[in-house]
Amino acid sequence: MKKVTIWMGRVLLLSALVLLAGCRGVQPAKPQPSQEASRSASEAASESEEDASANVSTDAEESAADSQLYEISEASESSKVSESSKDSESSETSESSGLRPKTQEASLRALYPEAAAKLDEIGWDLRTAYDWVATFHYVEEDPIDWELGTKWYAQLGFETGRGHCYTFAAMMTEFARLLGYEARQVAGNLIGNNPFHHSWVEIDIDGTTYVLDPEVQQEWNLDCYLVIYGTDEAIPYDIDALTYMPDDPTPQSLERLAFSGWDPDETEEEYDPNTGCIGN
Repeated sequence: MKKVTIWMGRVLLLSALVLLAGCRGVQPAKPQPSQEASRSASEAASESEEDASANVSTDAEESAADSQLYEISEASESSKVSESSKDSESSETSESSGLRPKTQEASLRALYPEAAAKLDEIGWDLRTAYDWVATFHYVEEDPIDWELGTKWYAQLGFETGRGHCYTFAAMMTEFARLLGYEARQVAGNLIGNNPFHHSWVEIDIDGTTYVLDPEVQQEWNLDCYLVIYGTDEAIPYDIDALTYMPDDPTPQSLERLAFSGWDPDETEEEYDPNTGCIGN
């Protein structure tokens, strides 16, 4: 019984020592973050980086858009300035020349090449053209036939350097048309104390009909530039018996001219201020 008691005491003591040794060798485990918490922190960091990257990208895109809008605005302003400059240059060219558009001018040049060449020489101005015709060399012997037309008489004047009232009026008509006016050559009579057959030019400006009569200005030294029928400045035209001349000669007038035997190279008589434009 005593041995059993001793043995039991030893067993209890040995058990107590084993327990004490176990308590000293085991260390409490340190708390570790859970996988979910770790994953949440990682995702938060990633999202923060993505947000930062997105902000940077958004700022860059906005900056690029602003830059593009600025460039578009600059290009638009430049285009407006360029168009304005072109319009201004076009307006200045049109105002300085006083002519219709170049395409129309080119077509008129083809119709009246001699008149266009003379305007190039003396200047594209109605008064200048009128003064040039008013000092033209006058002769009586050339045919007087309204059916020969404006082109025939104008070409005769430009080629020979001489003519009478029909030639003066024909050249003036072509000048006025080239300068953009509605012009027509008139054949008619002057009435009053010194009546005679005559030819002059009518042009329309803003609904008013004006007369250009350079031959009478040469003959009588009267300024017949843009005068109106029935006024003190106009000579006594018989406006009740006017004939408007065709542009091109009629076949009958060319036959009469050929039959007459008229030769332009033999017509050289100097201007006589006392005769007037009478003809045969």
